[in-house]
Amino acid sequence: MPNNPLRGWKLTLAGILLVAALLRLPFLANNPHGLYCDEACAGYDAYALLTTGADRASTFLPLYTRSFNVFPEAIYQYLTIPSIALFGLNEFAVRLPAAIIGILSVLALFCFVREREGRDTALVAALLLALSPWHVHFSRIGLWPIIFPLCIILALYIFFKSLSQPRLFWLTGALFLFSMLSYQAARLFVPLMLIGLGLLYWRELWAQRRVVLPVCLVALLALVPLVQFWLSPAGMVRASGLIAPEVGTTLKNYLAYFSPDFLFLRGDSNLRQHNGQMGQLYLFEALTLPLGLLILLRRLVAPAGADWRPAAVILLWLLLAPLAAALTAPDTALRALVATPALAFISALGMQSIVKSITRLRQHQRYRAALLNGALAALLALNVAWFAKVYLLDYPQLSSRAWQYGMRELIAYTEQSAYDCIVLSSLLLEPQIYVLFYTQVPAATYQQTWMPAQRLDRWAFGRYYAFYLTSSFQLNGTCLVALKPAEMSLLAASGYAYHEIHRISDAYGQEHIRLVEVTHWDDRSTTPLKLANYGVPRVQDRPFAYVGDDWYAEERHGTQRWRWMGRHGTIALVNPTFRPVPVRLNLYAQSYQQAQRVQLTLGTEAVGSWDLTPAGAGRSLQILLRPGETQLRLEAEPGFDGERALSLMLLGAELREVTSDITLAPTFYPGVVFPRLEVTE
Repeated sequence: MPNNPLRGWKLTLAGILLVAALLRLPFLANNPHGLYCDEACAGYDAYALLTTGADRASTFLPLYTRSFNVFPEAIYQYLTIPSIALFGLNEFAVRLPAAIIGILSVLALFCFVREREGRDTALVAALLLALSPWHVHFSRIGLWPIIFPLCIILALYIFFKSLSQPRLFWLTGALFLFSMLSYQAARLFVPLMLIGLGLLYWRELWAQRRVVLPVCLVALLALVPLVQFWLSPAGMVRASGLIAPEVGTTLKNYLAYFSPDFLFLRGDSNLRQHNGQMGQLYLFEALTLPLGLLILLRRLVAPAGADWRPAAVILLWLLLAPLAAALTAPDTALRALVATPALAFISALGMQSIVKSITRLRQHQRYRAALLNGALAALLALNVAWFAKVYLLDYPQLSSRAWQYGMRELIAYTEQSAYDCIVLSSLLLEPQIYVLFYTQVPAATYQQTWMPAQRLDRWAFGRYYAFYLTSSFQLNGTCLVALKPAEMSLLAASGYAYHEIHRISDAYGQEHIRLVEVTHWDDRSTTPLKLANYGVPRVQDRPFAYVGDDWYAEERHGTQRWRWMGRHGTIALVNPTFRPVPVRLNLYAQSYQQAQRVQLTLGTEAVGSWDLTPAGAGRSLQILLRPGETQLRLEAEPGFDGERALSLMLLGAELREVTSDITLAPTFYPGVVFPRLEVTE
């Protein structure tokens, strides 16, 4: 027990939980600014489970649900059922379980740290987790990974108690098993953590083998069907598309999670996983975290008789946390989320060390101690105030595209329209789930029409259709078409008469969606195909590409035109077939003012670099393009134009399908013809 216990610790803890709630609950439906398709999918599946007992694919009480082309754990959907029953199918109801889980994680960490370090350090750790930008963000998103950190806190808390109360080993085993059902990253983290605990506490575990061995046997039997699913094509579909096979790449990714750039300066570059204006942690933790680590490391070499193993468990927790994430990318905060409680614990040790040092000054340097205490409090307050400003004021504007803002407004508009045919461009990213979510299609009705072989990029239900628009898409009669502004150039080449009906923009003036009335042109030579449920025409039978949202708007100067890229940019490569297709992507770009090196990443696999000069340079990539959509990411080195870091301009791009010795003419979306590349039909 520390020498300086806080008075009224229960009131203090209540205040910390209130802070955690105030950071996680207000404006939950509107910040993040939009509802991502995975959240809408989880919400509709919870709605289906509530009303029918099965998910939207008609699987009764599933352990895993179908989220587009992957099969995530269904625990979050079950936890969302009560909030949907109370508040209806809406954004708040979908995100509320995550917020509650985030608040409970703060309380659970307090209980865990109090057993190990005492009440004062536990209160500091709880406060740091309550304020953590990393943890707060994922507590406001209606997705399942937030469950994983809570499960690990509880599992370790009960594990340490079970060492003196053996009957609790059954609860420990259940919690670890449950954690493996909470998120895919747990499939690697939990077994390695259990191996570490087994090696550290083997004497105590062997002494209680009459309880421990049956627990292990039951857990292994329960894992058999889970492992069978994890190794099946459905269970591996996500991992096979993300895991980087190179050991060197994985090691580099792993070390990046402990870099100051990731932790304190920039954080995750994905605006769905981070606020984009600071690191994953506060700047003041650049001081408290190393101090806490030093304290733990010193305990590992403690004098004989002192128990060093709890410190080893915390360090093991920290070291294992980014391992699954490192297999995919160097800055994926979502997959490394389980690190947040361990980081709060370690940082709390460092902060307590500073406070104790200041306290010792009070006896003979009262004024200096008061000054240091005030400086420490001011530093903490400034960091938190900056985070609040970024998250509440800046983040909604920065991230509205990433969160698919406008889909609620789109469906509300179309539901008020009288059109018999409403086409949603698949570039709006899984628009079909928003039809189900916002129109609250009865789950029993949809389950009757769902088909196992259903294509996600060619979908039809009632009067709604979703597919990729190309210059050759075909419609019958008059349709209301919802598309991205960049797709408007397609309509001029499509052979249709059209006029704009409505634009959907956010409160910051950013335009997201256009609604256009499209009428069939009777003079066109081809016969239009009839749209029917799950019979949407194959609007594009070969791969195509389009410029992602990370590029700035097209600019022109005389006959030249280009697109600026900032710190990074993406080009989406789409394979609408059911088979892998060999393609060649040709790119042409020039750097801004001085030479630049750009790193190229396909999906999560690094495919090399590209040295650019102001004179321009070309790059050709030979790719076996898997079915669906794959992102090619162009990541520039830090620039010279301040925070904006303008680095290059994309002048040309061309995608060619390679079949034997035949090179087919490309379709480059959104139809921009670049002056330096010749595209032949």
